[in-house]
Amino acid sequence: MGLFDPHTVLLLVDVQNDFCPGGALPVADGDAALDAARAGFKTILLAEATRAVDPAAVDAVLVELRQAGAQIA
Repeated sequence: MGLFDPHTVLLLVDVQNDFCPGGALPVADGDAALDAARAGFKTILLAEATRAVDPAAVDAVLVELRQAGAQIA
């Protein structure tokens, strides 16, 4: 079976860094993908649908997500 199965849901939200923790208008749990992966949920980050707040930190963030169990697609 491929990356997705019939029970997979794709949820796209227009996420902007202003709404992430540490942003100008932070939203609680704006970094929930990492929390979900750490909690054991199947978590898939769509790389083409993301943008780095700090481009210098991209590699470290991807490593942290992968270590938590997230997949990068």
